[in-house]
Amino acid sequence: MACKNVVLLCTPMLVLPGENGAQYVMDGDTGERVFYEPLLTIGSLVKCRIARVWPVYLELEIVDINGHVTTVPYKAIYRPNFVEQDVNAVFLDNTYKHGADFEGKVISYGDNMGVVVGMV
Repeated sequence: MACKNVVLLCTPMLVLPGENGAQYVMDGDTGERVFYEPLLTIGSLVKCRIARVWPVYLELEIVDINGHVTTVPYKAIYRPNFVEQDVNAVFLDNTYKHGADFEGKVISYGDNMGVVVGMV
């Protein structure tokens, strides 16, 4: 069964490099900037909101990448290097609170482990 009278609306789009590793998507016909989204790369400075606090790691939501607000809902974790776990160890759930701000640097990211953030 074939479709008749189908009109495909194709607008040429251009992806242009931006500042600080961001990309602009421009409408090729009008030259209008459609959106501006910073790219998440290793070494990016990020501002996060703490989504959940566990004793040994934090679940984060990235809200800012390299000084630019992001609309992509990136999830990340912060897991500090514990030298020794003993009775006197300071756990993260006593230090950080849900909804607080957290600043860090992207250490690594991947499909299976998500974004890993370290301290600046």
